This record gives sequence, structure tokens and C-alpha cells, in this order.
Amino acid sequence: MKNHTCDRAEDHIQKNVVHREKDQACSGAKDNRKESAGSCAEDEGGREKDGVRDGSGDRAETGAAILWYRLRGLGLVGLCSLVFFAGAYINNQKSVEAGNIFYGNSMPVCSVQTEKKQAALTFDTVGDADVRNILDILSKDQIRAAFFVTGEWAENHPEEIRAIADAGHDIGSYGMNYIDMGKLTKTEINEELTQAHEAVQELTGVEMNLCRAPYGDCSGNLLETAQLNHYLTVQWDVDSGDWKDYGQDAVIANVTQSGNLKNGSVIRMHSGAKYTAQSLDAVIRGLQEMGYELVPVSQLVCRENYRIDENGRQIPKS
Repeated sequence: MKNHTCDRAEDHIQKNVVHREKDQACSGAKDNRKESAGSCAEDEGGREKDGVRDGSGDRAETGAAILWYRLRGLGLVGLCSLVFFAGAYINNQKSVEAGNIFYGNSMPVCSVQTEKKQAALTFDTVGDADVRNILDILSKDQIRAAFFVTGEWAENHPEEIRAIADAGHDIGSYGMNYIDMGKLTKTEINEELTQAHEAVQELTGVEMNLCRAPYGDCSGNLLETAQLNHYLTVQWDVDSGDWKDYGQDAVIANVTQSGNLKNGSVIRMHSGAKYTAQSLDAVIRGLQEMGYELVPVSQLVCRENYRIDENGRQIPKS
């Protein structure tokens, strides 16, 4: 093996020189693909005395820095991967299979995926509802809709609830009283649904199987209890905003120009709002001119073989 030795700088000679030449010695040899070996001979004692630092410290610091950044990079990659897979898991849990209960992740039906250009009109019917005028307009336009009522309202308006049933409209439950069922226990929700069911059935002969959450507060308790009572919970994806009393034009625009309006949309209106009956005919004409067929929500939704995504869109299984 051939060796190369670098000259040493003697410290007692170079003692008073500020800038010393760095002495290096490198040796290498190649022997049957073996790695070359090298050595550097330095007068470390003299260098330390004069405060001259060799390159080994810099190289150590550089290596440590590179190692640190690599480890930090791996940490960031790991963290990003964890966030990604956690998000995918959560998103997957938001998809609800019909017939199963996923506590805390269940969703109501807000719209339905369909190739048909169909939508459904629904009316929240509580208080002093203008049901007669709304029924007349729907009859004139040969439209069937859904009316969500409380058992209390049905008992206080027996003629109106019978007229809704006789016209072939869907009747859905808002519970016995218009209260926030999202704050109730399962037992209390069951009592609300059962009492309303019996009240409407006694007055009309109709056995309701659709329900809606008052104030839109659709809790896991409500969804589970409704399902156990063979109810499908239906909310909406297009809100007419008629309850804001902004006027007839606002109601029409909120429906026909809604960015959420699409095939399978469920439209919410209120029987007792100030401008609902006045704007209803124009809403119907506007939707029909856009090519929509208005069907009862019971015809639009699926009862089995479906899933519901995180936006409440009911997707039939193929």
C-alpha cells in the first residue's frame, strides 16, 4: 500500500504567525475494490494554543445539523400522514349505511342523488298556518308536497290536517310539540313522536313515517329514536327564507337562484310565513321553467339500499 504524508508545521517555529497554513495529510490506496484509507497529521497542541480551529468541528456541526433537519423532515411527514389518514377515517365515518345506527355520525336526508330533474316542496306547518291558500295553489298547479306538523297543531286544526291528507300530500312529524328535540333524551323524543303519530292517525288515518327536527337541531338521539320508530328524518338543502319576511321577491330568488338547487333537492317553506302563499305560484313556475318536476318527498327519497354522505345527500346503492 502506498502512503502519502503531509508536512507538519512545527508549532514552536510558527508560534507568532497569526494565519497558519493548515497541514493535511491524506493517504489512500486501492486494493481489489477496497475503500481507500486516509489520514491527516496535525499539530493539535499548537493549534489549540493559538486559537486556530481545524475543520473537524465544522464538519461535526454540519453533520449534526443535517441529521436534525432530516429527523425534523421525517417528523413532519409522519404528522402529515397521521392527519391525512385521520381525516379519511372521519370522512368515512360520516357516510351512513341505511339500517345501521352510527352514534354521533348519523345524518338526516337533506337531498337525494338522482339523474331525474326532480325536487320536493316541503312546508313547516305550525302556529297560524295559511294552509288553505297553499293547498289551493298546489291543487291548481297539480303539485303534491309534504307538510310537517306537530300533533298539537293537528289537534287544534282538524279540518286543515284532514284537507292535507285528502289532497294526497305527505304528512311528516314535528313531534307532539314544537320543541327542540335535540336537547331531549331518547325516552322524551320517543314520547314526542308517539303522541304525534297517534294524534295524526286518529284524525286522518295516516301513519306518518317522515319526521323533521324542530329548529334544525338534528341530534344523534333524534336520529336513532326516529329510526327505531320507522321514521326517516328529512331536513332540506334549499331554504326559501320565507320566515325572514323579506318579501315575495326574496322568497322566489332564494329558491330559484339558490346555489344548492339541484336534482333531488328538498325545499323548505313555511305555511305560516307572511309571503309564502303570495310567492308560491311564482316559485313553482320558476322551477318548472328550469325543467324541474316537483314530486312529494316520499317519492323522492329511498327507503332502503342507500347511504348518506357528509352533506346529507342520500345516495342509492346501485
